Amino acid sequence: MPQKYYLGGKSTSAVELMPEDQQTLTDASLEVTNGQTIMKFTKIMDESGEIELVIGDNNFLWAFGSSTALDYHAQRESYVQNLSTDVSTE
Repeated sequence: MPQKYYLGGKSTSAVELMPEDQQTLTDASLEVTNGQTIMKFTKIMDESGEIELVIGDNNFLWAFGSSTALDYHAQRESYVQNLSTDVSTE
């Protein structure tokens, strides 16, 4: 299931699951269909101690691995997503 992690570095040992009181994703789901993994979730845009998502341009990261284990990514990239349309601020 999609969960929130603290990314403290590039090594697996530097990635830590955030505490339960910071696990605020809602409507989280994970589905594997024909070898494709699809994760869906709703994220609060402004949470204390986290990078705020804004109406406008936001920097995001995506990555995928070569197995189901939390490990080094087979591929990764950053991208800019504009959240100025069809977005609730709540």
